[in-house]
Amino acid sequence: MGTVYLVGAGPGDPELITVKGQRLLRQADVLIYDSLAPQQLTDLVKEDCQLICVGKRAGRHSASQEEINRLLIEKAGEYQSVVRLKGGDPYVFGRGGEEVLALKNAGVSFEVIPGVSAAVAVPAEAGIPVTHRGMARSFHVITGHTADEEPDYGAWAKAEGTLVFLMGLSAIDRIAAGLMEGGKDPRTPAAVISGGFSEQEKVLRAPLEQIAQLSRAEAMAAPAVIVVGDTAALDLRDSSPLIGVTATDSFYRRLADAMGEQACLLRQEMRIRLRLLAEGEKDVLDCLGRLQDFDLIAFTSANAVRIVQDIAKKEGIDLRHLPAARFAAIGPGTQAAIRDAFGGGGQAAVQVLVPDCYDSRDLARKIVQDISGRRVWMIRSAVGDPEMNAILDRGGISYHLTRLYRTEGELLADAQQLKRTGIHVFASASGVSCMFSAAEKEELDLHGTACACIGEATAARLRAWGLEPLFTASPHTAQELARWLKEYIKKGRS
Repeated sequence: MGTVYLVGAGPGDPELITVKGQRLLRQADVLIYDSLAPQQLTDLVKEDCQLICVGKRAGRHSASQEEINRLLIEKAGEYQSVVRLKGGDPYVFGRGGEEVLALKNAGVSFEVIPGVSAAVAVPAEAGIPVTHRGMARSFHVITGHTADEEPDYGAWAKAEGTLVFLMGLSAIDRIAAGLMEGGKDPRTPAAVISGGFSEQEKVLRAPLEQIAQLSRAEAMAAPAVIVVGDTAALDLRDSSPLIGVTATDSFYRRLADAMGEQACLLRQEMRIRLRLLAEGEKDVLDCLGRLQDFDLIAFTSANAVRIVQDIAKKEGIDLRHLPAARFAAIGPGTQAAIRDAFGGGGQAAVQVLVPDCYDSRDLARKIVQDISGRRVWMIRSAVGDPEMNAILDRGGISYHLTRLYRTEGELLADAQQLKRTGIHVFASASGVSCMFSAAEKEELDLHGTACACIGEATAARLRAWGLEPLFTASPHTAQELARWLKEYIKKGRS
């Protein structure tokens, strides 16, 4: 006979599960989980773990409580470690007590691992403390969903402190009316937090007499937490601006690293993906076979270097053993990628030209200055700054252009989140086009918002869409952008 572990998954943020709960997930032979458990937590289990979703949500229960109890007992007879993953805390309206009683009666060994309850954590995420000196010395957690009988709202109306209702959105009219009929002042601050700790999070604050009507008008959706009391009027969230980033995953990680503790203010609102073009791949293989035709190989991004490296590896070509070549890179990140790919670890023997300003136009000027009249293999994205080509032409450079990849954008933020963004950051000109094209399609207006970007080409693309950047990073690095963003945040706080 195995052991059943009732693990609290926390309020929705996968990082808020306990260390012990995380360890048990990794050891589980069977995982029985609710719909509210974050996907990232179910991904922690080992490959041969059996996953069973009992997906309990209002209006669409996939398993009754009795069926879940029987399932726990049955799996404990078959496996050593059975984890029952429950949203929030197992004993805070999670019916964990019923499951424990069923296990005790069946003689099954069990352990309860507490979790962070949404009753406290979700309001806190919205800037609402459930207790606050001089305002609320206590708080009461109440279920807003009951199959038995209507709660005595009159008794709750007379209670001191903050009232927190879980699973009550469908009953918000009755809750508000019942509290006011019980004597609660209609002007009492109230709040509804929908989708706490998710990308769909929405916060609505209003007097008790208006909260039900406005929650419908704002299309607040379950799961939601309702808070009634003086603290619901507070907003203790950090006043620093949220920073929306349009970039590849790799650039976003570099920017987050450079931001340090203030990385918590970043949100990747659009993910830029690179799609390899078939004609670009074919051209790379052709050029690698005739490197003697070129005096210089130029890359406009570290992404281009990595894609060429992947193409070569797939064909069994070792770039480190190719005939000696000189290179040009748009910046230090691309320079490091070239030395790693062609030199095997960044050896100084790989010669790389790098312009003083890290953009495509300065790269072209550097090439003209250094090897005017000679042959260049230029590797870049499908869409780039045409002025770079013009500079090479005027400088008498004979160049072969490989259009290697196309950028595509995946919008990660919804309209509500974009409205809450304090400043939009763009890491490439193509990212600007992807974001504003997506915004137009979704009928979202980003004009009039604050923006920052990397490089003059990115700034020029932003101006073409009708916005002037507050800042253009030079040198064009994540570190320089982070330095400015920290100053911007500091000024906003002062």
